[in-house]
Amino acid sequence: MAAFISAGPDPVVFTYPDVIFKRKLKVSVSWDTGAPAVKGRVFLSLNGGKEEKLTGSDLTSGTLDYKKVQLGQTLTFVLRKAGNDQEIKRCTVTTN
Repeated sequence: MAAFISAGPDPVVFTYPDVIFKRKLKVSVSWDTGAPAVKGRVFLSLNGGKEEKLTGSDLTSGTLDYKKVQLGQTLTFVLRKAGNDQEIKRCTVTTN
């Protein structure tokens, strides 16, 4: 299996009530390192800023829900190899 990381929905669409009530929406992220012996970590960069680690344990594959999406953000999810943080894959989600 090839390594992947995906997140959706993309774009994250905010309705008028979401904007008025300043609701935070959710993005679901799935990943797989593509190799049973390779564990990975998922990081998030908001609007091109510093990457922050999201997952707890280092895993070969998994899913998570990021529930803090705000209007006007660009979210870049990066799958990195545990141990040396070498980038494996990345994906970007936008909002509107």
